[in-house]
Amino acid sequence: MFRVRPDVEEWRIHIGAHKTATTHLQDTLAAERDRLCEEGVDVIRREDFRPLTRTLMSRRSLSRRIGGRVFELDLARRIRRFRGGAPRVVISDEDLLGTAAGPLAPVLYPGMEARVSVLNALARQASLTVFLSIRSFDRVLPGAYATVLRYQPEYAGVLGRVRDRVASDPPSWLPLIDRIAAALPGARLRIWRQEDYRRDPGAILNGVLGTAGIRFADLPPPEITRTPSAAAVAALEADARAAAGVARGDWAARSEAVLSRFHLGEGAPFRPFPERSVALMRERYAEDCDEIYRRHDGAMITPERGKPGPATV
Repeated sequence: MFRVRPDVEEWRIHIGAHKTATTHLQDTLAAERDRLCEEGVDVIRREDFRPLTRTLMSRRSLSRRIGGRVFELDLARRIRRFRGGAPRVVISDEDLLGTAAGPLAPVLYPGMEARVSVLNALARQASLTVFLSIRSFDRVLPGAYATVLRYQPEYAGVLGRVRDRVASDPPSWLPLIDRIAAALPGARLRIWRQEDYRRDPGAILNGVLGTAGIRFADLPPPEITRTPSAAAVAALEADARAAAGVARGDWAARSEAVLSRFHLGEGAPFRPFPERSVALMRERYAEDCDEIYRRHDGAMITPERGKPGPATV
Protein backbone atom coordinates (compact mmCIF):
# COMPACT_ATOMS: atom_id res chain seq x y z
CA MET A 1 0.00 0.00 0.00
CA PHE A 2 1.14 3.53 -0.70
CA ARG A 3 2.40 5.18 2.48
CA VAL A 4 2.05 8.89 3.23
CA ARG A 5 5.60 8.77 4.52
CA PRO A 6 7.33 5.68 5.91
CA ASP A 7 8.35 7.39 9.15
CA VAL A 8 4.86 8.64 10.13
CA GLU A 9 3.75 6.51 13.05
CA GLU A 10 0.86 8.58 14.32
CA TRP A 11 -1.33 11.51 13.30
CA ARG A 12 -2.69 13.68 16.14
CA ILE A 13 -5.09 16.28 14.75
CA HIS A 14 -7.01 18.95 16.64
CA ILE A 15 -10.12 19.95 14.66
CA GLY A 16 -11.56 22.70 16.91
CA ALA A 17 -14.03 23.95 18.00
CA HIS A 18 -13.88 27.71 17.46
CA LYS A 19 -13.56 30.04 20.47
CA THR A 20 -12.01 27.37 22.69
CA ALA A 21 -8.42 28.74 22.82
CA THR A 22 -7.54 27.16 19.48
CA THR A 23 -5.40 30.08 18.30
CA HIS A 24 -3.41 30.18 21.54
CA LEU A 25 -2.73 26.45 21.26
CA GLN A 26 -1.65 26.80 17.63
CA ASP A 27 0.61 29.75 18.37
CA THR A 28 2.24 27.87 21.24
CA LEU A 29 2.89 24.80 19.13
CA ALA A 30 4.31 26.91 16.29
CA ALA A 31 6.64 28.71 18.71
CA GLU A 32 7.95 25.38 20.01
CA ARG A 33 8.10 23.59 16.65
CA ASP A 34 11.88 23.13 16.42
CA ARG A 35 12.22 21.93 19.99
CA LEU A 36 9.27 19.56 19.65
CA CYS A 37 10.79 17.99 16.54
CA GLU A 38 13.76 16.98 18.69
CA GLU A 39 11.25 15.32 21.04
CA GLY A 40 9.85 13.24 18.17
CA VAL A 41 6.84 15.46 17.45
CA ASP A 42 6.42 17.09 14.05
CA VAL A 43 4.11 20.14 14.23
CA ILE A 44 2.62 21.31 10.93
CA ARG A 45 1.65 24.93 11.26
CA ARG A 46 -1.91 26.13 10.72
CA GLU A 47 -0.73 28.57 8.03
CA ASP A 48 0.70 25.67 6.02
CA PHE A 49 -2.11 23.18 6.53
CA ARG A 50 -5.19 25.37 6.08
CA PRO A 51 -4.59 26.35 2.42
CA LEU A 52 -3.80 22.71 1.67
CA THR A 53 -7.15 21.41 2.88
CA ARG A 54 -9.08 24.21 1.19
CA THR A 55 -7.54 23.24 -2.13
CA LEU A 56 -8.23 19.56 -1.67
CA MET A 57 -11.79 20.10 -0.50
CA SER A 58 -12.56 21.83 -3.79
CA ARG A 59 -11.52 18.63 -5.59
CA ARG A 60 -13.56 16.27 -3.43
CA SER A 61 -16.11 15.34 -6.09
CA LEU A 62 -13.39 14.32 -8.56
CA SER A 63 -11.66 12.25 -5.88
CA ARG A 64 -14.86 10.39 -5.09
CA ARG A 65 -15.43 9.51 -8.73
CA ILE A 66 -12.07 7.75 -8.89
CA GLY A 67 -12.32 6.06 -5.53
CA GLY A 68 -10.35 8.59 -3.53
CA ARG A 69 -6.94 7.44 -4.82
CA VAL A 70 -5.99 10.79 -6.32
CA PHE A 71 -7.11 12.53 -3.17
CA GLU A 72 -4.97 10.30 -0.97
CA LEU A 73 -1.87 10.67 -3.10
CA ASP A 74 -2.32 14.42 -3.43
CA LEU A 75 -2.83 14.83 0.30
CA ALA A 76 0.33 12.83 0.97
CA ARG A 77 2.36 14.89 -1.48
CA ARG A 78 1.16 18.21 -0.12
CA ILE A 79 1.69 17.33 3.55
CA ARG A 80 5.17 16.02 2.81
CA ARG A 81 6.27 19.53 1.82
CA PHE A 82 5.85 20.71 5.41
CA ARG A 83 7.15 17.65 7.26
CA GLY A 84 10.06 18.01 9.62
CA GLY A 85 10.79 14.29 9.87
CA ALA A 86 9.64 13.36 13.40
CA PRO A 87 7.41 10.24 13.48
CA ARG A 88 4.45 11.78 15.35
CA VAL A 89 2.67 14.47 13.32
CA VAL A 90 0.49 17.09 15.04
CA ILE A 91 -1.91 19.47 13.26
CA SER A 92 -4.41 21.95 14.66
CA ASP A 93 -6.98 23.65 12.44
CA GLU A 94 -10.47 24.48 13.68
CA ASP A 95 -11.62 25.09 10.12
CA LEU A 96 -11.68 21.32 9.64
CA LEU A 97 -15.01 21.47 11.49
CA GLY A 98 -16.24 24.43 9.46
CA THR A 99 -16.20 28.19 9.72
CA ALA A 100 -16.79 30.29 12.83
CA ALA A 101 -20.44 30.45 11.74
CA GLY A 102 -20.77 26.73 12.52
CA PRO A 103 -21.70 27.17 16.21
CA LEU A 104 -24.48 29.61 15.23
CA ALA A 105 -26.35 27.10 13.06
CA PRO A 106 -29.36 25.10 14.35
CA VAL A 107 -27.24 21.98 13.80
CA LEU A 108 -23.66 22.57 14.91
CA TYR A 109 -21.22 22.77 12.03
CA PRO A 110 -23.45 21.69 9.14
CA GLY A 111 -21.41 19.91 6.50
CA MET A 112 -18.75 18.94 9.01
CA GLU A 113 -18.72 15.35 7.79
CA ALA A 114 -17.43 16.29 4.35
CA ARG A 115 -14.65 18.39 5.85
CA VAL A 116 -13.32 15.95 8.43
CA SER A 117 -13.58 13.05 5.98
CA VAL A 118 -10.27 14.20 4.50
CA LEU A 119 -8.68 12.75 7.61
CA ASN A 120 -9.79 9.23 6.72
CA ALA A 121 -7.05 9.23 4.08
CA LEU A 122 -4.53 9.73 6.88
CA ALA A 123 -6.12 7.05 9.05
CA ARG A 124 -5.43 4.55 6.28
CA GLN A 125 -1.73 5.29 6.56
CA ALA A 126 -1.05 5.47 10.31
CA SER A 127 -2.97 5.64 13.59
CA LEU A 128 -5.13 8.74 13.93
CA THR A 129 -6.16 10.54 17.11
CA VAL A 130 -8.60 13.44 16.73
CA PHE A 131 -9.00 16.14 19.37
CA LEU A 132 -12.04 18.30 20.04
CA SER A 133 -12.02 21.24 22.46
CA ILE A 134 -15.29 22.40 24.01
CA ARG A 135 -16.65 25.26 26.10
CA SER A 136 -19.98 26.47 27.43
CA PHE A 137 -22.03 27.94 24.59
CA ASP A 138 -22.80 31.13 26.48
CA ARG A 139 -19.16 32.04 25.72
CA VAL A 140 -18.78 30.30 22.35
CA LEU A 141 -21.78 31.89 20.63
CA PRO A 142 -20.99 35.59 21.30
CA GLY A 143 -17.38 35.11 20.22
CA ALA A 144 -18.37 33.20 17.10
CA TYR A 145 -20.91 35.87 16.15
CA ALA A 146 -18.42 38.72 16.57
CA THR A 147 -15.86 36.81 14.51
CA VAL A 148 -18.23 36.05 11.64
CA LEU A 149 -19.52 39.61 11.57
CA ARG A 150 -16.01 40.90 10.87
CA TYR A 151 -15.99 39.09 7.52
CA GLN A 152 -19.63 38.48 6.54
CA PRO A 153 -21.95 41.47 7.01
CA GLU A 154 -24.99 39.40 6.03
CA TYR A 155 -24.81 37.78 9.48
CA ALA A 156 -25.84 41.03 11.20
CA GLY A 157 -28.87 40.25 13.36
CA VAL A 158 -28.51 36.45 13.16
CA LEU A 159 -27.81 36.34 16.86
CA GLY A 160 -31.42 37.32 17.52
CA ARG A 161 -32.59 34.02 16.03
CA VAL A 162 -29.93 32.17 17.98
CA ARG A 163 -31.10 33.89 21.16
CA ASP A 164 -34.67 32.72 20.59
CA ARG A 165 -33.57 29.18 19.86
CA VAL A 166 -31.29 28.65 22.85
CA ALA A 167 -33.91 30.07 25.23
CA SER A 168 -35.90 26.86 24.82
CA ASP A 169 -33.29 24.42 23.49
CA PRO A 170 -29.70 25.15 24.59
CA PRO A 171 -27.13 23.52 22.29
CA SER A 172 -25.23 20.38 23.21
CA TRP A 173 -21.82 19.07 22.15
CA LEU A 174 -22.95 15.44 22.30
CA PRO A 175 -24.57 15.19 18.82
CA LEU A 176 -21.47 16.75 17.25
CA ILE A 177 -19.24 14.26 19.07
CA ASP A 178 -21.38 11.39 17.79
CA ARG A 179 -21.19 12.75 14.23
CA ILE A 180 -17.42 13.09 14.41
CA ALA A 181 -17.10 9.51 15.63
CA ALA A 182 -19.31 8.29 12.78
CA ALA A 183 -17.41 10.31 10.16
CA LEU A 184 -14.00 9.06 11.39
CA PRO A 185 -14.58 5.40 12.31
CA GLY A 186 -10.86 4.61 12.36
CA ALA A 187 -9.87 7.44 14.70
CA ARG A 188 -9.53 7.70 18.46
CA LEU A 189 -11.37 10.74 19.83
CA ARG A 190 -10.00 12.85 22.69
CA ILE A 191 -11.70 15.92 24.21
CA TRP A 192 -10.69 18.77 26.49
CA ARG A 193 -12.43 21.74 28.05
CA GLN A 194 -11.38 25.32 27.40
CA GLU A 195 -11.41 26.11 31.11
CA ASP A 196 -8.96 23.27 31.76
CA TYR A 197 -6.67 24.59 29.04
CA ARG A 198 -6.84 28.07 30.57
CA ARG A 199 -6.03 26.66 34.01
CA ASP A 200 -3.18 24.38 32.92
CA PRO A 201 -2.30 24.74 29.22
CA GLY A 202 0.83 22.62 29.57
CA ALA A 203 -1.15 19.58 30.69
CA ILE A 204 -3.52 19.88 27.74
CA LEU A 205 -0.68 20.50 25.27
CA ASN A 206 1.16 17.41 26.50
CA GLY A 207 -2.08 15.46 26.08
CA VAL A 208 -2.41 16.63 22.49
CA LEU A 209 1.21 15.84 21.70
CA GLY A 210 1.22 12.49 23.47
CA THR A 211 4.16 13.63 25.60
CA ALA A 212 4.74 14.12 29.31
CA GLY A 213 6.46 16.84 31.27
CA ILE A 214 7.29 19.22 28.44
CA ARG A 215 7.16 22.84 29.60
CA PHE A 216 5.92 25.49 27.20
CA ALA A 217 6.44 29.21 26.84
CA ASP A 218 3.69 31.22 28.53
CA LEU A 219 2.31 33.14 25.56
CA PRO A 220 -0.22 35.93 26.17
CA PRO A 221 -3.74 35.43 24.78
CA PRO A 222 -3.83 36.50 21.12
CA GLU A 223 -5.38 39.93 20.72
CA ILE A 224 -6.86 39.14 17.31
CA THR A 225 -9.25 36.53 18.73
CA ARG A 226 -10.53 38.53 21.69
CA THR A 227 -14.25 39.22 21.52
CA PRO A 228 -14.88 42.98 21.12
CA SER A 229 -16.88 44.95 23.67
CA ALA A 230 -20.67 45.24 23.52
CA ALA A 231 -20.35 48.78 22.10
CA ALA A 232 -17.92 47.62 19.40
CA VAL A 233 -20.19 44.77 18.30
CA ALA A 234 -23.19 47.12 18.22
CA ALA A 235 -21.27 49.54 15.99
CA LEU A 236 -20.22 46.67 13.74
CA GLU A 237 -23.79 45.44 13.46
CA ALA A 238 -25.06 48.90 12.55
CA ASP A 239 -22.43 49.33 9.86
CA ALA A 240 -23.01 45.81 8.54
CA ARG A 241 -26.71 46.50 8.03
CA ALA A 242 -25.75 49.51 5.93
CA ALA A 243 -23.21 47.52 3.93
CA ALA A 244 -25.59 45.72 1.55
CA GLY A 245 -23.83 45.00 -1.71
CA VAL A 246 -20.35 45.59 -0.33
CA ALA A 247 -17.91 42.93 -1.52
CA ARG A 248 -16.73 40.59 1.22
CA GLY A 249 -13.10 41.63 0.75
CA ASP A 250 -14.03 45.29 1.04
CA TRP A 251 -16.14 44.60 4.11
CA ALA A 252 -13.20 42.99 5.93
CA ALA A 253 -11.26 46.25 5.72
CA ARG A 254 -14.34 48.29 6.57
CA SER A 255 -15.13 46.18 9.63
CA GLU A 256 -11.59 46.56 10.92
CA ALA A 257 -11.92 50.31 10.58
CA VAL A 258 -15.08 50.20 12.70
CA LEU A 259 -13.42 48.08 15.38
CA SER A 260 -10.32 50.26 15.41
CA ARG A 261 -12.40 52.96 17.08
CA PHE A 262 -12.66 50.78 20.18
CA HIS A 263 -9.89 49.59 22.46
CA LEU A 264 -9.89 45.90 23.29
CA GLY A 265 -10.41 45.26 26.95
CA GLU A 266 -12.31 48.49 27.47
CA GLY A 267 -16.05 48.83 27.82
CA ALA A 268 -18.71 46.36 28.90
CA PRO A 269 -18.12 42.83 27.59
CA PHE A 270 -20.38 41.49 24.87
CA ARG A 271 -22.89 39.33 26.73
CA PRO A 272 -25.99 39.16 24.50
CA PHE A 273 -27.92 36.41 26.29
CA PRO A 274 -30.29 36.92 29.25
CA GLU A 275 -29.32 35.35 32.56
CA ARG A 276 -31.89 32.57 32.20
CA SER A 277 -30.43 31.45 28.86
CA VAL A 278 -26.89 31.66 30.23
CA ALA A 279 -27.90 29.44 33.14
CA LEU A 280 -29.52 26.92 30.78
CA MET A 281 -26.45 26.78 28.53
CA ARG A 282 -24.12 26.31 31.47
CA GLU A 283 -26.35 23.59 32.86
CA ARG A 284 -26.39 21.81 29.50
CA TYR A 285 -22.61 22.11 29.26
CA ALA A 286 -22.15 20.54 32.69
CA GLU A 287 -24.50 17.71 31.66
CA ASP A 288 -22.51 17.26 28.43
CA CYS A 289 -19.25 16.95 30.35
CA ASP A 290 -20.74 14.40 32.73
CA GLU A 291 -22.10 12.41 29.80
CA ILE A 292 -18.75 12.51 27.98
CA TYR A 293 -17.10 10.99 31.05
CA ARG A 294 -19.81 8.32 31.14
CA ARG A 295 -19.95 7.45 27.43
CA HIS A 296 -16.32 7.93 26.48
CA ASP A 297 -14.24 6.54 29.30
CA GLY A 298 -10.71 7.98 29.17
CA ALA A 299 -11.49 10.38 26.32
CA MET A 300 -11.36 13.59 28.36
CA ILE A 301 -7.93 15.19 28.76
CA THR A 302 -7.65 16.82 32.19
CA PRO A 303 -4.93 18.79 33.97
CA GLU A 304 -2.18 16.75 35.60
CA ARG A 305 -2.85 18.22 39.04
CA GLY A 306 -5.86 16.07 39.87
CA LYS A 307 -9.28 15.82 38.36
CA PRO A 308 -11.02 19.08 37.39
CA GLY A 309 -13.97 20.31 39.38
CA PRO A 310 -17.47 20.99 38.06
CA ALA A 311 -17.75 22.54 34.61
CA THR A 312 -17.08 26.28 34.80
CA VAL A 313 -16.72 29.10 32.30
